[in-house]
Amino acid sequence: MATFIFDAPALFDAGAQPALARQKRVMGWLRDRLAARGVTAFGPAADVLGWRLLVQGEDGHVTIRLERDGGGGRPFAVIVERFGDAEAEYEETVAAFEDALSGKGAVDLFAYDLSA
Repeated sequence: MATFIFDAPALFDAGAQPALARQKRVMGWLRDRLAARGVTAFGPAADVLGWRLLVQGEDGHVTIRLERDGGGGRPFAVIVERFGDAEAEYEETVAAFEDALSGKGAVDLFAYDLSA
């Protein structure tokens, strides 16, 4: 499991959109950043835990879930988890996130944790 904590002040005026619209927009933005780095993610889709993206593997998948809504001075938190035998897809997804959220452009990466 990997957790990325970041802020994206250039994406939107935090007070101008309802939380769900803001969450969906940031997940769409992340999907596009992953695609630019060769990782195909499907979504965003809403589920009981919030918004998520899915990277399909041959014998498993990777889920990218928005854990905490940003805005109002609070950063976003995204959790990347591997299910089944999707180790290669997980490694590619984490590497793409590290590159996409490296502080170049619209986001500021505050921290990330790569836990087993």
